[in-house]
Amino acid sequence: MLTLSVNSPLTDRVVVVNRGTMVFSESLQRTAGLTESVPSVVCSGITVSGIITHIHLDLWEASKFSTSLMQVYSGISVSDQFTINNTVYTFIASGTSFSTVNQIKLSSEPLLTARNVYRVVNTLGAIGTDYYVGQSADPTVRAVLPDNPLLFRALTSGVSGNELAISINSLNLGLPTTYLYGGEEEDPNIVFSQSIVWTGLGTYLFDSIPYSKYGSRYMGSAYLMSGSQSAVTLSGLTVAYDIPPTYFTGRSTLAEFAEVTNISGVSLVASGIDSSGIVTVNWDDMNTRLGELTLSLSSPNTTGTPTQDAKTYTPAELGQAIDYYVFIFVGSSDPQRIWPRTTDANGVWYFAGRTQKSFATINVPKTGTIGIWVGFGNRATLDTTVTPITNKHPQVYLV
Repeated sequence: MLTLSVNSPLTDRVVVVNRGTMVFSESLQRTAGLTESVPSVVCSGITVSGIITHIHLDLWEASKFSTSLMQVYSGISVSDQFTINNTVYTFIASGTSFSTVNQIKLSSEPLLTARNVYRVVNTLGAIGTDYYVGQSADPTVRAVLPDNPLLFRALTSGVSGNELAISINSLNLGLPTTYLYGGEEEDPNIVFSQSIVWTGLGTYLFDSIPYSKYGSRYMGSAYLMSGSQSAVTLSGLTVAYDIPPTYFTGRSTLAEFAEVTNISGVSLVASGIDSSGIVTVNWDDMNTRLGELTLSLSSPNTTGTPTQDAKTYTPAELGQAIDYYVFIFVGSSDPQRIWPRTTDANGVWYFAGRTQKSFATINVPKTGTIGIWVGFGNRATLDTTVTPITNKHPQVYLV
């Protein structure tokens, strides 16, 4: 009798008997005043035959959504319009009733009018009061934040959103471009890879995500490892736990901003600010570097009055607020609070500019005390009067 044998694919491999679950999320770790964003995996219900030594995580950047900002100013007139991908929205007087779809009521101030836009585009609020009874949500975009400027995001991710046109016919509305922008396809190149020792079911915290990568969506795979070999099914197939696209925002509310403060323009001429009044700030990590000087970036202390706006938004909303706002303090001594505010007894906070880069080169005055603050979000920081800081200084601007 002839007996045939087949080599087993399970030799020296851990076999997953019960797949269980791996739940992936962003975890914010706060240590010594710093807020770091780390990947977190919670393992439950997993049983195996063999010995697991490590859990391995690979991440890459998921596709990005196209976005556009629209600033609402005072002075909008009845019948002024804006258009998103052929859908025309028209402003009407605050005291009138809706007569058709895509009408938006004007309000007493730009922020409230912007919130009315948010309600109509998304069909949120009270039917008949906030939008027409037959209104449908915009078929191509959503208004992400009920703030001013408004942030519009394409409903589908990838480059196709960059083809969505947006236009205005009013001098009291502002747009950066005539199309949505920033949409990108998924990048399969692994940007994060780490193995950590397996200690059983429970929560695993990995190394922090680079600071300059906040605002991105990450996806990937997690594996159970025995030495250099991944765990397999009973039939010998590698067991991979899919990581769905997940926003990494580096903060849970808009009160969690990055900051750099108390920089003296006099003492840092040699090491940070050159003789022409130029300073370069880099926030690739949770640190900023000015020449040889390193100052930490952290969440500001929100004690005292006024405090920062602490409104809570969803991770998806925060993930789309990817612009960094740069502010400069110019004064006779350190600012009273280490974040921008409309009134400060020791000087004035000025808006230098907005960037999506992880660094800024800034022209600043060469004398006095110079404070630098970098914030997330499409509204930057607000004080308790909910008034955006828009002060301008002739020597304060992004280069």
